Amino acid sequence: MIKGKYYLPSRSKYINATLKLTAHDHFEIYSQGEKVASGLVDELKISNRLANTERKIKLKDNSTFATKNNDAVDQLFKHKTRASIILHRAEKRASFAVASVVFIALLGLGFFKWGIPALSQKIAYMIPKSVENSIGKKSMTLLDKYMLEPTTIDSKRQAKIKRYFQQKILSIIRKDSDVEYKIHFRSMDDIPNALALPSGDIILTDKFLQLTDDLDEIGSVLLHEVGHVAHHHTMQSIISNSFVAISSAIIFGDTNSIVDISAGAITAMVNSKFSRDKESEADLFAFKHMLNANRDPAACSRVMSKIEEYMQHEYPGGRSETNSTIANFYASHPNTKDRIKMAKRYSKCFKSGDKICKKGRDEDI
Repeated sequence: MIKGKYYLPSRSKYINATLKLTAHDHFEIYSQGEKVASGLVDELKISNRLANTERKIKLKDNSTFATKNNDAVDQLFKHKTRASIILHRAEKRASFAVASVVFIALLGLGFFKWGIPALSQKIAYMIPKSVENSIGKKSMTLLDKYMLEPTTIDSKRQAKIKRYFQQKILSIIRKDSDVEYKIHFRSMDDIPNALALPSGDIILTDKFLQLTDDLDEIGSVLLHEVGHVAHHHTMQSIISNSFVAISSAIIFGDTNSIVDISAGAITAMVNSKFSRDKESEADLFAFKHMLNANRDPAACSRVMSKIEEYMQHEYPGGRSETNSTIANFYASHPNTKDRIKMAKRYSKCFKSGDKICKKGRDEDI
């Protein structure tokens, strides 16, 4: 008889249970004196023994019995765990252990470099909208508690920006999206910036709004942030940075853990932002939607120039700044000159009446 935990299929909650073998190669699992599962031993899939980590015994219906009593598992299922016993003994040999560490390290490097980013992108699109909404709500609570301060932007200007967002921005994207976008105004350090959460909550900092009164310029930044949401960039980054924890939570259907891990990861990501590829993808999203809405993407180049000018004036050290927040800001954003050049290319297409901007428009810029 083995004591352990019994998990129903696709559930993260468990009940304490015991597993025992009966006659004719059958097994039974009991919890509080009541039989909760039974079947043939040959139908069980028993995980290999790895040191003293918890063993998983998977049943035919995908429910799972888990136990840390590895010796009892090996004894009770001798014919099914012989290879696992040999592996456990081999782990104790120094030479085998060293070779295993080297092999696993090389395998891990390859997986982290190529495997995780590719898997993260696919998994991010599978996260239910309800989970993303919960992540956004909890993230806002944590950000307000630890990183953000109340805004100093007056209520009339807030209302004006929100009205512009509703009438000019959401009208462009609403037909292609089921996201409920919402703008939040906050003060954060002295950085002109914007932040999008997976739920569609977009945060504009006071310093950013102090640099521009132009609604089209503000709108271009909002569209950029919408691009991050549309491409699930935040979820991709969260999954990449917390791959094992997030994947385990998804496998066991533990949505609460997904929300907790993701919300915590977002607070850690605020200063590091996205990769350059993701920033460029969000730029293109904004430029293309501005063309479709008959808005000049030059607004985006203007606001980027203002932000760049401010950052160079206030923090001339750029990437070498001792302030990690400022250094991360520079390191994570694509070269502003390249971004401005791209915006001007799309502006030229706008002035020519083109809805699709071809690369040839780079000429003469």
